[in-house]
Amino acid sequence: LVPTIVGVTSPRFIHVICVLIDFIYKAQAPTFTHSSLDSMISSLDEFHAYKHFVLGAEAHTGSSGLISHFQIPKLKSFNSFTYLI
Repeated sequence: LVPTIVGVTSPRFIHVICVLIDFIYKAQAPTFTHSSLDSMISSLDEFHAYKHFVLGAEAHTGSSGLISHFQIPKLKSFNSFTYLI
């Protein structure tokens, strides 16, 4: 995914996508430690700090077009992952 958007959009947008992919990759680990959970929390915090670049690039669409918010149930569930592990 990332190589296909390099040069087409801003480096900050690409950074947000990389951080989100990093979080998803870490979430697939077979086991978790305090350190790995802290790393996941850090990735998620960084995603939330920079997600406005996704909105700015108008790359946030739903079935009926452009969405101006990040109220996505799957993204909201990321915030409670430490309680589920």
